[in-house]
Formats: sequence, C-alpha cells, structure tokens
Amino acid sequence: MAYSATITEGQKTVADGSVHQTYQIDEREIDPANTAHQWALPVPDRCTSTLFVSDLLAGAAATIQNEIGVVSEWTSEGVGHVDKIDAAGVNVRVPQRKFIDTRGGGVLYGRSNPDINTGSAAGVHVRTFITLISGHVS
Repeated sequence: MAYSATITEGQKTVADGSVHQTYQIDEREIDPANTAHQWALPVPDRCTSTLFVSDLLAGAAATIQNEIGVVSEWTSEGVGHVDKIDAAGVNVRVPQRKFIDTRGGGVLYGRSNPDINTGSAAGVHVRTFITLISGHVS
C-alpha cells in the first residue's frame, strides 16, 4: 500500500462565542524519510489550535513525534514550521494553544514522524485529533 491520509470533520461546538471544529486524521503507511507523507487541512488563514493529540495505533514504529506547518513539505524548525511534539511517544499531545497564520495559504499540514526501527512503513497507522478556532483566540 501507499501512504494515505483521511480527514474526517468531527464535532463542532460553540464556546465563549467561538466555533471549535474538531478533525480526525488517519494516516497509514507513513515513511518519515518522505516529507511528502503529510496531511493537508484547509483552514482559515488565521486560526488557533486548542487540541492536538495523536496515537500510534499499529505498525512497526516504536514512537511518533508529530509536527504541524503551513508550507507543504516544510523543514522542521524552518519558516513554515508551527509546532512539534516535545517528546516522542506512543500517545502524544500538545497541551497549549497555538496561534496559526497560514500567510494566505489557507492550509495546515501535519506529519507524524514515526520512529520505524524496521525501516518499513507497512502497517503504520496514526490517528490525530486537532481542534481549531477561527482567528487568534487566547
């Protein structure tokens, strides 16, 4: 199989006058050496991430270390970089809000960066949940 990313629009809630939209992203057959193995989510140019959590569900990977960016195939810590999970794990989470500015691109990208000890992406499955609010909201 080849890399795939399926994005499902989830729960939409209103809190404090803001709409919180949750997305579920399932990635399969992820090769961390291939920067094109990323998901792409259309978002408002300026938004706030309030939840970013991922789980390694299957495969030969020992851990994942997710990151998000606003430029396709961005370089970690480069100009298109938004955030990266501090410590790799099987279940990872960014606990704080992140302000995102796509600089007119309107797309948020993400990748899971599995640590594949066997060198094979076969069977790797990562599920990510991300909740976004339109605008920069503290």
